[in-house]
Amino acid sequence: RCDLNVVCADVRIESAELVEDVFLGPHACVEGSHLEHVTVLSSEEEPTVIRGGSDVRNAVLQENVHVDSQSIVLNAVMLTCSHAERHGKLLDSILGPYSGVAEGEISESLVGPFVGFHHQSLLIASFWPAGRGNVGYGANVGSNHTGKAPDQELWHGEGCFYGLGCCIKFPSDFSHAPYSLVATGVTTLPQRVTFPFSLISAPMTPAAGISPAFNEIQPGWVLSQNIYMVLRNEHKFAARGGKSRSIEVDARILRPGIVAMMRLARDQLADPAVPDKKVYTDRDFAGLGKNIMTHAARLEAVHTYTYFLVYYALLHGLWPRLGPNATAEQALAAAQDIERASSVAAAEPTAQVTFTGARRRGAALPVAPDAEWAYQCAILRHEAVHIVFKDQLRGPAPAGLALVRPMLEWLPGAQKGGAG
Repeated sequence: RCDLNVVCADVRIESAELVEDVFLGPHACVEGSHLEHVTVLSSEEEPTVIRGGSDVRNAVLQENVHVDSQSIVLNAVMLTCSHAERHGKLLDSILGPYSGVAEGEISESLVGPFVGFHHQSLLIASFWPAGRGNVGYGANVGSNHTGKAPDQELWHGEGCFYGLGCCIKFPSDFSHAPYSLVATGVTTLPQRVTFPFSLISAPMTPAAGISPAFNEIQPGWVLSQNIYMVLRNEHKFAARGGKSRSIEVDARILRPGIVAMMRLARDQLADPAVPDKKVYTDRDFAGLGKNIMTHAARLEAVHTYTYFLVYYALLHGLWPRLGPNATAEQALAAAQDIERASSVAAAEPTAQVTFTGARRRGAALPVAPDAEWAYQCAILRHEAVHIVFKDQLRGPAPAGLALVRPMLEWLPGAQKGGAG
């Protein structure tokens, strides 16, 4: 604060209620709004606009930010290409690139990129650095008063989707359950979930001796039953991510960090030391949270996770290197890389981060192309045999062109048919 206004070239201020102690970058626009103690970064290519009777105080707004229609921004930071509209409230929070708040309230939260929040909902005391999720109408994600000490929070997984009218209780940790979906009207108990792409819904299977407050979880359901959600999100991230020159966006959802979580979840569910049961809880598999899982869901999840491990390695690894017009020499070179690959765990780019039950902090780190190819080769060597070559398990292990060609032929069918 410096008790003066700094107004750069080509700024437009019209019918403002108050503009006090602000920095307005070039080509910024303020129309009919109230600004106090605000830094507004702006440029000719990416102007920032505040209008429509909005109230912005004690805030920093980066380039290409839009605040409109009586929105309130208080003690907040809005990063490039974020927005607040339709009476949205952003209080004591950081809002990431391409994210927005409309009608509802975000309070005391760190919200990452591409979060959709376009209805009357509440998001409070949340840590969502990876973003890419959605909060549906009427969802209460957190609580402004838990009746306990104010030392609880919610950790979101990348891409989590909170359905209409759901209620998420503190404390909860979904950071290892990226792209999971909480169904309409569900109330979740405090818990930790570590199974990616899960569906959490009201229980459909009666379970004796288990609290009726438990929900039902289907690990991997989003991949096996709603792959449209994944493909649509990738398209959306790519389309919106091109709006800023200052941010490079990897729109892929199936990336090494996410795939590593899938492998860990698959290995846990496939553990033969856990006997078959009709219904499982977190006493059987840590990370199921306060939910039950059926035996059928366990088997389906093992297959789905394995299927999409191979799908990822082919779609983002082998196919871009070879494609339909690869020469025999290129195919043989790829086959040799696959045959020489180490174990999946050893090649995993995030393997340096020990999985101890704490958050896998390395999961979101960028991976060098050579390291990712080595990881993909390891998956193709050790996992494709269960998917692509499942009818040839009794014969000799395929090698050379006999190893690569069936994989390239399998991928187009997988893209059409999914894990079913």
